[in-house]
Amino acid sequence: RLVINTDASNGHVAVEVLDERGKTVPGYSKRDCVPIKIDSTRHTVRWKGQNRLPAGQPVRLRFHMKNAKLYSYRVTGA
Repeated sequence: RLVINTDASNGHVAVEVLDERGKTVPGYSKRDCVPIKIDSTRHTVRWKGQNRLPAGQPVRLRFHMKNAKLYSYRVTGA
């Protein structure tokens, strides 16, 4: 899972997952991401019902933010 600490109470955050070549992983685009619009220290990012990152492959994360602050993120196995 991808857990972020963000203040998006005045805007939003969306996360896009990219493969090692920089291409968007199907199902993990900015549009697939459920926008985060709250102030939270531990918010699990979701993509259209999916709340886990793709397994078994290296990934890159692209954060799209408007009027928001990203303080930290972490990847968890639970």
